[in-house]
Amino acid sequence: MKIGFQTSAYNGLTLLQELTFAKEHGADFFDVFFDGFMPWDITDEEFALIKSMRADGFGFSVHLPINIDKCSAAELAELAGFVKIVKPVTTTVHFDKLNWNLLEKLVAGFSSCTRLCIENTIPDKNPALSCDYFSFMVQACKNYPVAATFDTGHCNVNLFARGKSSRGNIAGFAQKLIENGVLIATVHNHDNFGTKDEHKYIGAGNINFEGFYKVLKNAGQTPLLVIEHWGDNEKSFNALKNLVQFA
Repeated sequence: MKIGFQTSAYNGLTLLQELTFAKEHGADFFDVFFDGFMPWDITDEEFALIKSMRADGFGFSVHLPINIDKCSAAELAELAGFVKIVKPVTTTVHFDKLNWNLLEKLVAGFSSCTRLCIENTIPDKNPALSCDYFSFMVQACKNYPVAATFDTGHCNVNLFARGKSSRGNIAGFAQKLIENGVLIATVHNHDNFGTKDEHKYIGAGNINFEGFYKVLKNAGQTPLLVIEHWGDNEKSFNALKNLVQFA
């Protein structure tokens, strides 16, 4: 499993600085999260570095804007153009913003050059379709070439809200997805205590990451592992290296 860092709107760094940090600190790939910016906001210098890193074998993944359902046709075309150039291994979209028509549009626009992945969100409900993430993913994976982005923190909060996770046991939900034909192709890694989405480093909450990664390893799943926080991200980087090695 490969480990990577992600852009952040809260760290005060430019994309150029984030990419350089990832390259210099041993990451295998970098996740470009379009959180408050679009591909047309990327500078020529930043784009040149992305292309250079890509040419050197450095991997990329993409996280589409959270409010993908509000993107204009021009914005969707711009995002698709970026994906076609960068060819990320996976491209993530949020579950709670989807409907079947939008999913079909995204599959048509993105799937030729990336694996489209759908992320579990808080709360665990899609308002347009009135279904939960598990039900949606089982149906989506039967009908479209999609996979899961498993967000550890989101899963913990949703299970805690149902009274099913007082000890951070997210492994059972991952096992349930896998047993029902859902490939986990990306993992967003961050910790919490189940009460809110705090995006802490691994070990600063109660999530049982060891049990979770044992499930993935036993199932032969090899997702990209995105560290989805910037503060103390090297702690999560080292924790993930140990988890992947010893799971």
